[in-house]
Amino acid sequence: MFWLLISACITYIVPVLLFWLPHESKLPLFLLGIYVPAVFFAQYKLIYSDYATTKRENISILTQEILRNLHERLSRRLQEHEREQIRVNVMIVKRTWQSKFKPVLVMAISIPDLSNSPEWDLMFEKRQGCSGTAWDQKRQIFGDLTRIKEEGGSQWNLTKGMLEITRNVKAILSTPIMKKWRGVVGVLNIDTLDPSLVEFLRDEETREQASEAAQVLAALKIEMLR
Repeated sequence: MFWLLISACITYIVPVLLFWLPHESKLPLFLLGIYVPAVFFAQYKLIYSDYATTKRENISILTQEILRNLHERLSRRLQEHEREQIRVNVMIVKRTWQSKFKPVLVMAISIPDLSNSPEWDLMFEKRQGCSGTAWDQKRQIFGDLTRIKEEGGSQWNLTKGMLEITRNVKAILSTPIMKKWRGVVGVLNIDTLDPSLVEFLRDEETREQASEAAQVLAALKIEMLR
């Protein structure tokens, strides 16, 4: 919409100014000199904006399908009442004004949808949380959140606010999404709200399924998701 307005202003307002200005003035020549490249640039940005929006939507659809497929594969190994206790999401590395433009992990897509949950707005720095640790160490990380610090567990460098928001999560498996020349661009998370499923996330088959899905996601430009 922004570039549509800019394009309209340049296309219609400048010619009107050229018509009404005195012919002996040098200003019309100056305006004419910037008019053609300005129109070209505005139209290019307008077309590129539409293209980027379409591409983002396509990547979002593909990512959701990959997550649904992973969730279904995991669900086949569970009892029916346990399936709702497994969640999957993709977080991407992004610079935001909230993080003062430092790179952080933000949630982009989740199954089930968490966009209306406080978890959606969480931002993890490197070495923060299981996902931030996977980002930093560039390897798959499993976290058993049922074990408190005194019993050999960890708070994962989370703030009090983060601990409160994620208090119902009992275990999480974080797998980095890596590209050859860019390193880690995101993290694929599988977590559970059921303490009886902690070992399910620790299981080697779950780890392999997560790694396979992360490799597929690496082929997409997931950085555009949010």
